[in-house]
Amino acid sequence: MMMAARLSFRLLVCAVFVTCGLFMLRLWSQKTIQLSGPNSLVRTLSLDKAARSSIPNQVHYVFLLAEPNADFPFLFYHYLSVYSALFFMRPDKIILTTNANDEQITRARNGSAGKWAKLIFDTPGLTLNHVEMITRTPRGVEIGAIEHRSDFARVGAVQKFGGLYIDFDAFVLRDIKALRESGFNTIGGREPGGRVNSGIFMASKNSKALRTWAEMMPERFDQGWMTHSNDLLTTIAEQLVPEGEALIMEQQAFAPGAWEDNDIKRLFEPHDDVPSNLERLAKGEPLPAPEDDRPEWAWNWNKTYILHAYRIEDTDRNWITPRSLLDRRSDFARAVYPAVKSLYDNAAIAAEEA
Repeated sequence: MMMAARLSFRLLVCAVFVTCGLFMLRLWSQKTIQLSGPNSLVRTLSLDKAARSSIPNQVHYVFLLAEPNADFPFLFYHYLSVYSALFFMRPDKIILTTNANDEQITRARNGSAGKWAKLIFDTPGLTLNHVEMITRTPRGVEIGAIEHRSDFARVGAVQKFGGLYIDFDAFVLRDIKALRESGFNTIGGREPGGRVNSGIFMASKNSKALRTWAEMMPERFDQGWMTHSNDLLTTIAEQLVPEGEALIMEQQAFAPGAWEDNDIKRLFEPHDDVPSNLERLAKGEPLPAPEDDRPEWAWNWNKTYILHAYRIEDTDRNWITPRSLLDRRSDFARAVYPAVKSLYDNAAIAAEEA
């Protein structure tokens, strides 16, 4: 009698487990989980990754030439930006949007425009997206500054193809795959002052944010520096956050520094209180691997995906040479060292190169 009761109890327990298992399996097959929230509200969390957006693994740059006979004036830092994206992201394409003609492109490719232009045009996966340089809005407002013309070109390119846009003074510090596959159709980041930075953003092809931005830019353009770019992007992105269409990252993610003179000096100026990374390094020897040996003055780059190095073109050129960055004695040199080391290891730069 007792054995029969125990058997019945065990069968009952098994039945309960089977029923619960079937119920959970049904929930899983529907790809949703119901979560009880405050005030007995029930939210539904979708687990269907197939329905989530993925931003293409493509990197966009824009460089417009004002003169039909001008060469690409690329310097080492331009190439370092491109190489940092290649090194960390392994993109399917690097898309350079430009108005350059065939002769200008040929000179860049054959080395006539300099070493760094040739290296950029030799980059694996580089694809050219030719555009005509816009000089007026449909309302007839003149677009005089080359930077403003670039603003229109970058929005059009990312809307058309999807991917990550970065300025040539921005440097990838780690892979952004987790962001690209997070499910958001547009991702940007704050800059000093709270605006969303238009120098680094990513989006899926024809995302709602990019589509809206492209449609509104010509109407909003008033020759102001940021009316049509950062200001408009901020308004659009903030409106799309509640519906899960856009994600705005904290300032540390893409633009941890700023553009004042003391900010520039802090980022780029080498420090004499630490030894050179090249000290006692014989010619041809491998460079040491990066270490987390952060001195007191050094920035913590752990929260930064892409470093927008404002006003790099205004800095002392001696602070951003291959030699200076291989020394690893500035905040900027420490940030980009993995990519710079890879260039050295692959003989693209030399330790004595100034």
